[in-house]
Amino acid sequence: MRAVLSVDIELAARALLCRAAPERRKAMQALCERAHIADLWRRRTGRAHSVWGDGTLAAAAMAHPLAPKRLRYDPVWTEVLGQALAGLDDWRQDPARRSD
Repeated sequence: MRAVLSVDIELAARALLCRAAPERRKAMQALCERAHIADLWRRRTGRAHSVWGDGTLAAAAMAHPLAPKRLRYDPVWTEVLGQALAGLDDWRQDPARRSD
């Protein structure tokens, strides 16, 4: 996966908001894995993956429905942002994940 920026976390959280709360952890893991696979594809072929994009978390998230952008404080939004960050940390620390 390419470097993660704030826009990546925002778009991942917007994708997670479209999921039921119990599904979000697994969905975040899938987004991270898809971004990783797309990045490997991009490095190997020099082109973006046809579905999951250029290897960014944002591109992987944009392949899914996105909730509207949140412009004001919302406790649910804050919770989902935290879930996205925690999911990214979990994915990066997973010993089963192959290193590049």
